[in-house]
Amino acid sequence: MPSYLGQNFLTDSKAKLYIHNLVSNFKEKFALEDCIEIWPGKGAITKFIQPIFTNNFRAIEKDETFAWVLDELIGDNLIFNDVLQVDFATSFDFDLSKTLVYGSLPYYITSPIIGKLFLPKQTPSPSQWSEAEWAVGKGSGWGRMNYWIFIVQKEFAEKITTDAKKKSYLRWLLNHNHIVTYHKTIPAKWFSPAPKVDSAIISIIPWPKQDVDYHNLLVVLDKISWFKRKTMGKIIKMLQKNTIIPQEIGGEDKQRTTILKKRIEELSREEMKKIVEFITF
Repeated sequence: MPSYLGQNFLTDSKAKLYIHNLVSNFKEKFALEDCIEIWPGKGAITKFIQPIFTNNFRAIEKDETFAWVLDELIGDNLIFNDVLQVDFATSFDFDLSKTLVYGSLPYYITSPIIGKLFLPKQTPSPSQWSEAEWAVGKGSGWGRMNYWIFIVQKEFAEKITTDAKKKSYLRWLLNHNHIVTYHKTIPAKWFSPAPKVDSAIISIIPWPKQDVDYHNLLVVLDKISWFKRKTMGKIIKMLQKNTIIPQEIGGEDKQRTTILKKRIEELSREEMKKIVEFITF
């Protein structure tokens, strides 16, 4: 049976080994020193990744019915708490910039967790956000952490990955300074009990070059996200009556025309960047 919090537990040994190897590669490639696992459940993955970091490993679990197995696995390195209530900046003595976060996220809480991780606290309008909230938006909602490996619902993964063909609102916000990679599909039958849909392993790492103005991105998205079925050219004309669209968008005439003919969901990151840079609402 799943936990009362809706967790389904990965049982496939090949998938577990894949996660172990992915975590090991991340540790070596990015010179990571510490690891925090969220929602470890019965510790099925904990057994594979805790040895990679030994004493530099922590876990956060809300369901205390798993205490008997998790205490044995990691002892004092376990915190029983609601992940959404944990202040990572003050709860750990790790260098968060060199810390990997791993988690198998229950479907019903995936968006809230992603929201807390990567988006600033919202007030009624982006224009009313404080300077501190913008600063949070430029990094992670949980401090300076930059490296993440998650198991999420497959459909959700397909919508937020950096190379997604159609970009959701959340995808734009998440990808402004992160690269989201889709690594592997996990069939529902590899879990116990089996959920109704497949899952996927994704990773999130910093974008090499932080070159998108997050404040302007939010303002632009706040304006244009209501017109998903219209092209950018029509949207801009509707919102900026009698305003000439800057030639800088797209550079050459052909590139500029291509951008203005696209819908929001069809824009690449570079095309969205040009719009954010040259359009002011």
